[in-house]
Amino acid sequence: MLIIDPQRDPDDEPMTDQNERLARMHPSLVVHRVYPQTGHAAWRERPDWVLRDATELRRRVLAAEVRRE
Repeated sequence: MLIIDPQRDPDDEPMTDQNERLARMHPSLVVHRVYPQTGHAAWRERPDWVLRDATELRRRVLAAEVRRE
């Protein structure tokens, strides 16, 4: 799972604590990234960041599949 945590000042719906907790519970399955000064449509504002982080998630998933075999 890729959790994109967009943040602006002020943050009307802070979810970082919950997202961090979920990532700690499942470190091999969750990629949590904070995108500072980014709105809800982070994929529009930061497409390079989203691509980078989705690529990392893909790498983790593939590595987990190899370990299961």
